Parts: sequence; structure tokens; C-alpha cells
Amino acid sequence: MSKESRAELLTVTVSTYAKASKKERTAIVDSFTASTGYSRKHAIKLLQNSPKKASVRGKGRSRKLEQEGMDALKLVWQTSNRICGKRLVTFLPEAVENLEQCGHLKISKKAREQLLAISAATIDRVLKGEREKVPRSLSHTKRACLVKSKVPIRTFAEWNNVVPGFFEIDTVAHSSSDPNGPFLSTLNMTDIATCWTIPVTIRRKTALDVISALEKVKKNLPFPLLGLDFDNGREFLNEDVVSWCEKQKYTCTRSREYKKNDQCHIEQKNRTAVRNFVGRERYSGTKSMRILRELYEVLALYFNFFQPCQKLLEKKRNGAKSYKKHDKAKTPYTRVLENSNVSQEDKAALMAQRAELDMLGLFNKLQELQRKLKELAIDVPNPVLAAVLAQRNATYKFITRSQGTQKPAAGVTDALKKSFLEAGPGTVVQAKYLPEEYSRSARDSCLVRLAKEGLLKRISWGVYEIQAQTGEVTCAT
Repeated sequence: MSKESRAELLTVTVSTYAKASKKERTAIVDSFTASTGYSRKHAIKLLQNSPKKASVRGKGRSRKLEQEGMDALKLVWQTSNRICGKRLVTFLPEAVENLEQCGHLKISKKAREQLLAISAATIDRVLKGEREKVPRSLSHTKRACLVKSKVPIRTFAEWNNVVPGFFEIDTVAHSSSDPNGPFLSTLNMTDIATCWTIPVTIRRKTALDVISALEKVKKNLPFPLLGLDFDNGREFLNEDVVSWCEKQKYTCTRSREYKKNDQCHIEQKNRTAVRNFVGRERYSGTKSMRILRELYEVLALYFNFFQPCQKLLEKKRNGAKSYKKHDKAKTPYTRVLENSNVSQEDKAALMAQRAELDMLGLFNKLQELQRKLKELAIDVPNPVLAAVLAQRNATYKFITRSQGTQKPAAGVTDALKKSFLEAGPGTVVQAKYLPEEYSRSARDSCLVRLAKEGLLKRISWGVYEIQAQTGEVTCAT
């Protein structure tokens, strides 16, 4: 069949195809493909896209919701906090009734029937334009993997020929054996080239505390801060810290996960500069933080000016034995003076500071601060109670002061003990649910005291359960 004949056949078949039923269209397509040699898909496309099809098309579906019903739907949607159609369709009858009773909505019976008969898909379609008008807030939360992609990995073997200013940083928690509750932490940082070490006290392991500590440290360094290398902890690997480093134009790298050797320099300083002087006790509260800050101010001078350290030069392995070669022991102060990348002005300021220091005076002051700090250590035989005491001594101390004059703690234990016995075993008890006429510290200490006696059992952080009692329990307060 020629091209002209196919076009004539298409013109005749189109009008019949447009008016035919589904079953008749199948026969028409079969006959059309057999005569023209077209494929079935191509034939259907030609018959459907013919201009003559538009003349036989219907007017389309009629609208289920008129303008009055649309206006009522928009009012209900705005009043219901712009919920989606699947949630709104089940709530429509109740919402319309409530708005009508309160006099906020007046619609005709027909519009009301149309409104209550629409589906969830119709609601979303009608309100699509209204949703686009609602402004959206900016999101500042990003996935951790996106942050990781911004921070390249640096291993322990990549610290060769580094200039002063590149620090490894890490946090040391002063939580004893219980990680629950509030406790102080230390942000420790050491320079790779010179071993210059600065520990700083932080109240919480958060991005803001880390940035605040770094802002204070960089002002007192004997050379400019150039870069930071940290682990994959949330206090470091977040948008705030990474953005701060980018803004300050600091090089930002991280170690591999579960590879402590990538941060071997700071891990060693965590023991020699923090644990050896502070210990492993639990510390919390403003007073402990103040003394720990004073200790670190003295420790930074004592450690960097009067504590020699060695650097690994070479390591060889022969069978099961390894042989290490270190350089001559030097203080970080000496290494800074010998480094040619440090400016002469910085060296002169450092030498003037060194001339005013007294090594024995610093050591005696360190021991005095250590004794004061040990007196504030929360060293409870039962480690479970350590976090409870830390919370009582630190977190709620300001609450006790703000409450002013309250009933003393003398009668708290007896009053609560009586109410606990009346409540019966198995009842869950928390300090925030107890009478507010007593101070929060009094309520906390009362719960700890009753837990020691066996009347209460600690089941979670700050949550206790009343135990069965064989007889009346008495306790002197």
C-alpha cells in the first residue's frame, strides 16, 4: 500500500475509531495494522493523535466541589494546621460541625454535602495551589554522612614534615564508671610538630562548647592555629564545627573509625597531660569546673615549659619484636624555639614568658589545686548513685537558690516514706512528681537515701520503683 493510500485509510478510520467502544476499537486496530503494515503501537498512536479526535471529545469530568465548598475547605484546612488530605478527610465532618456551631462557617446544604463527599485525593488536588503559597523554613540539619564527606581522612602515617599549628584534638570525660548524668569533660589538644599541649575544661560535649574553647585557646598559642584533626565524635563531626573551621580557614581532617592509632599523639597526651594530673574520678558542678580551669592554666605552663617529651623517629619490626628510635627529649618550649617556621616575634614573647616562670612554684600550685579538686570528686562506692549525686550537686543547685525559703529537708524522708508505703509496691517514683514545697535537692537526696535503705529500687536514671516491705521502715533524718 502506498503512502497516499495509507493516509486516506487513516482519515476514514479515525472517525470510526473515535466513536467505537473498547471492543470495537480492538477489531479496528487489527484491520488497520493488517492493511497498512504498521506496528500495533504505532497504529494506536496515529489513531489517538488524529486532529479529528478532538472534535468528538467530551467536556470532561464535572467539578465535584463548587466555589462555596472550596472556600469552606480552605477555611477548614487552615484551621486544622494545614494537615494532609488523608488526615483531613476523616476530620472534615467534625471540623465543619464545630465551625458551624461557633458561627465561623455558614454554607448551604448543597455545598456541605459536596464538601463531606470529596476524597483525600480531591482535597490534595484542590489545595495544591494553597500549599505552594505557604512559606517553608530553612533546614539546618544534615546527615552525618554529608558532614563526613566534607572532612577528609588523615592517618597516623601522614604527619611527616608538618609545620607548627596543626593540632590533634580529643575530649576526655570525667565521669568515673557511670556515663549517665551531668559531668565535666576536657578538650585536649596537642601540636604535632612541637608537642605543645593545651587542655581546656568544657561543661558539655557539644559543638558550641568546643568552638568556645577553641576560640579561647587560639588567642594564647605561641604560633597561629592552622588545622585540626579529630575523631568521628558528634562534638566534632557536625555542621557547626566544620563551618567554623571553614570560616577561619583552618584545615579540617578526621581519623578513621575505630582506629585510635590515627590519633596516637593526642591519645598519649590524654594520659600524660590529663589523667596523670586529674585522675579518673567524677567531677561536676560550677566549683569543680572553676578549680579544674585553674589547674589547667597552671598545667599548661608546667607541661609545655618544664616537661620534656620524645618523638618517634623510626620503628622497625623483627619477628615478634619491634625496635623504636626516638629523638632527644625536649620540652615543647624548646621545640618551638628550634622550629624555623615560628616567627621571631612569637619566639621572643615566649622567651619573655619563660623568664618569669618558677618551676617549683608551678608544681606546688598544681599539687594544691589537685588536693582541692580531689575533695570535690564524686567517689561513691556504688557507681549507680554517682550520677544521682552529680545531678543533685550541679544541675539543680540553681533551682534550690531560686525557690527561696522552703521547708527544710529534715521532714522530707518521713513524709515521703509514709506516702510510699500507702502507694504500695510497684509504683514508679520520680523526684519531679513529688511535692514542690520541698526543694529539688531535698527530694533527690531523699530518694537516694530511701534507695539505700531498700524501700526504693532504681530502675533507670532518676526513676525508682517502690519495693514490698515486710514491716515498717524507720530512718533518722
